[in-house]
Amino acid sequence: MGQEQSQPDLAVRVRETISTRGLCASGDRVLLALSGGADSTTLALVMHKIAPDLELALGAAHLNHCLRGPESDRDEEFVRRLAWSLELPFFSGREDVAALARAGRVGLEEAGRDIRRAFLCRVAKENGYSAVALGHHADDAAETVLMALVRGSGLTGLSGIPAKEGMLIRPLIDLTRDDILGFLADEGAAWREDGSNRDMRFLRNRVRHQVLPLLRRAANPAVSRALVRLAGLAAAEEEFWGRYADSFVEGRGEGNAVRMDASRLAGLSLAEQRRVFRRAYERFCGGMSGLSADKTDAAIALCRECGEEKEVHLGDSRVAVLRGGFLVLESRPRGARNRPAKTPDAPRIEMAVPGPGVYPIPGRGQALQIALMPRPEEGAPWLARDAHRVFLDADRFSFPAVLRSLLPGDRFRPLNSPGSRKAARFLQDRKADRRARAEALVLVSGGGIAWLAPHCPDHSFRVTDNTRTILQARLLSPEEMNKLLLATKQ
Repeated sequence: MGQEQSQPDLAVRVRETISTRGLCASGDRVLLALSGGADSTTLALVMHKIAPDLELALGAAHLNHCLRGPESDRDEEFVRRLAWSLELPFFSGREDVAALARAGRVGLEEAGRDIRRAFLCRVAKENGYSAVALGHHADDAAETVLMALVRGSGLTGLSGIPAKEGMLIRPLIDLTRDDILGFLADEGAAWREDGSNRDMRFLRNRVRHQVLPLLRRAANPAVSRALVRLAGLAAAEEEFWGRYADSFVEGRGEGNAVRMDASRLAGLSLAEQRRVFRRAYERFCGGMSGLSADKTDAAIALCRECGEEKEVHLGDSRVAVLRGGFLVLESRPRGARNRPAKTPDAPRIEMAVPGPGVYPIPGRGQALQIALMPRPEEGAPWLARDAHRVFLDADRFSFPAVLRSLLPGDRFRPLNSPGSRKAARFLQDRKADRRARAEALVLVSGGGIAWLAPHCPDHSFRVTDNTRTILQARLLSPEEMNKLLLATKQ
């Protein structure tokens, strides 16, 4: 009796979420991200129930993070069988997330999220899916808001988990964890338990298993709904302030720098200054990672300084510098102020490469072309000698990538080389002249150089016997760009 009542109720609620939040439309192809846990198992079962009425074509994908040995392999086998039982196309991949986290000097959770999202979006684009459905629910959103609150986040952090984020959608975002577990119990459905979800070394687990239960008992039984409501209010405020701040941030200029008029910024209130600077940082970096309140205020304080070339380092190679009456955000290694990587006649380049496509290079008359292709059954095009074209292992390459000028201290491992070396020294040994060294570019993926263009790929990104998908990167000459433009117009 309970089963008959709960199933349609939950399915109807998910359909309402999809409709009211505009997550997808009739005829869309949706890729389901499956981990094997309770949330993603519910996502698969519910979406399979409502797909016929909504005319959705579903697929499923799983990335094995290789963090728990045989347990990770059993997770992969579980979701494979789940997809097969629902007659869904299934896509899988494997990444050593721990090794990539160490290489990128980021936490396991952050590395896993970024690598997983890149994998899911790549699979979706390669196979014609317009959206990727994730299993986040209301309690996840509440946890995210509470974690942001205790860290002293602003409205951006308090906005929580959006229902729709680019091609990522979250159909379960209006359900609670109890809703999900009740549905699975009524269905008699099994799921996989990840032991790391109870590891109290992770802040999210402490919030989930200790802090929120205490708040429900001692303060508000509906604290999750209250936090989700707070997130909705914050998101609306953030949308308004984002549009306001955009009017103060000038678009990407030479070298992809972002700048703000220092005197105009100095005339704003502190709250407005912080808003504008954070918006500029987000536009420059593609996200807010690494920016603290202290760094924000230190950078804003430059607008009250006298003189030129005052600067504040923001972490990694990012710097805020007061120059020519503007507060400029640019990439530059610490201590490299008086050691420009380029001669004056070679403008510095830094541009985002979000995925396959053609990207004109400012000031060069050239373009970067990125394309994905299945490994051919016969032939080996990657063995052909072509300085302006390189073939890389797409499974080792992650988006968004960056194409930028060579910086002092840049290191990579040349193809078939036993170890890494400085890229500048590599060019010197190759007898590259001054102009060639000044115009050298690097294609950066996941924090590492994948291609010293147009000279040599990095050994770590080489095509191997295990490569399934090949990424072709090519520098197009002005003539090739013109031919491409003519072809697209015909």
